[in-house]
Amino acid sequence: MLPPTVVIEDTTILKKTIAPSRSLSELKGAITNLPNPTLFIETINLQEAQASSAMENIITTQDELFRASINEKGRGSSATKEVIHYKDALWYGIKQIRKKPVLATNLFISIMQIIKENNSGK
Repeated sequence: MLPPTVVIEDTTILKKTIAPSRSLSELKGAITNLPNPTLFIETINLQEAQASSAMENIITTQDELFRASINEKGRGSSATKEVIHYKDALWYGIKQIRKKPVLATNLFISIMQIIKENNSGK
């Protein structure tokens, strides 16, 4: 049941969060110096989409993905297009959760429609 009734934070766990917290703070500071911080985040999302798709045996290179991101979406191999759809679906999901922080069936259907590039339902 959520929330947990027992205390799950202890000093060992809290101490292990110090270094990652500092690293994230440094990264946040460095990103603010970039002329276009969204480009950096876009690169991370593209790499995540590539890695997740590779688990489904959808293989493409980062070079192909970056070229497809810059060019029209109609270009590139079918694997590259699928990874780009995955990345677009990820961004869509993030934007929707920011608007309304609820995980609903319709959100998941919309995300899958972006990935599969069709309007099928459940």
